[in-house]
Amino acid sequence: MAANIRNLTGQEDLHSGWKTYYIHIITTAGDFFKFGYCAGSVAKRYSKEPKTTVIEILKIWTHKNESQAISHEEKLFKENLGDLPFIGRCGPLRHGGNTETFSHDVLNGKPAPVNYIVCMRSLTHGSLHAKVYPYENPRDPYYHLRGTVKYMEYSFEPEELGEGAFLQVPTLSHEKSVTLATAALLDAVLEKGYQGLSKKHALDALERFIVISSWSDYSKMVFEGKEFSGKNGDWV
Repeated sequence: MAANIRNLTGQEDLHSGWKTYYIHIITTAGDFFKFGYCAGSVAKRYSKEPKTTVIEILKIWTHKNESQAISHEEKLFKENLGDLPFIGRCGPLRHGGNTETFSHDVLNGKPAPVNYIVCMRSLTHGSLHAKVYPYENPRDPYYHLRGTVKYMEYSFEPEELGEGAFLQVPTLSHEKSVTLATAALLDAVLEKGYQGLSKKHALDALERFIVISSWSDYSKMVFEGKEFSGKNGDWV
């Protein structure tokens, strides 16, 4: 049986023509929201989702052709910057579209859960970046995927690498972008140097010894550095 789809827009969900839309996805894992575009009805687009899934169509915009629909979808994402924490099988949809799914009602101004970028430095992996949540983690319902989806490995806490604890580097950390390093890497910096970390940063981190074993340890972090984007880093 198909998903339970409800059209709340007050306009017909036509079976032909190009359109963009905004939907509310209700599953046992919670409430989610999504922009998208399609040819034909929105209901047909989501007809293969499980019968336990409720899709509420909140907005429909009609367009003359595919190009206009794509352009409008891009505009919607640019004007409504929100949290897109999902990818692949991690997310509420079983037949594609999780990458474009929000964890909050972005169109109506609901804020995203608090999150920050973490750069994890280690001798094993070099530098890895992840987007993490200290309090409300929208990926929690998909914890069971950990170990089967690489993307999930760092969604809940730093990985144990056999290099000692991950320590915060306060002088390279900002409220929105935090740097961590293993104790072994910091020791290596003091002995022979390491690209991207000075001995001053390493010594300070070792002396303060702020151990980070969970992303909820955010409350005990110290922020003395500049914000970074991790734009050119390796993401996990």
